[in-house]
Amino acid sequence: PAVKAMACIQSKRTEEFKKMPESIRNMITPPRNSAPRVQDDGPAASRTPVQAAAPVVDENSIRAQVLAEQKARVNGINDLFAMFGGRYQSLQAQCLADPECSLEQAREKLLNEMGR
Repeated sequence: PAVKAMACIQSKRTEEFKKMPESIRNMITPPRNSAPRVQDDGPAASRTPVQAAAPVVDENSIRAQVLAEQKARVNGINDLFAMFGGRYQSLQAQCLADPECSLEQAREKLLNEMGR
């Protein structure tokens, strides 16, 4: 998951780091002393469909991964609140509605609510 996320970074911010290992720096940006290769093996039209198909597969796999993570988050939050028999339904709905609310954050909110 982290490798896929790293592949999507478009920021120039990573180029500012001075003490980054060269192996990681070369994974993020191409080495500065190398020139891009030019290939004239065939017509450009024959290579274009292959390049267009690859991002679709990656997009679908990333979408499936995000959906699986969201399902796991929702199931975890529902399981957490199920222990209390519907006593904190408004807080549960609030946690489920916020996609940024993780299971740990929901647990902290629940503990704070129980402490009142």
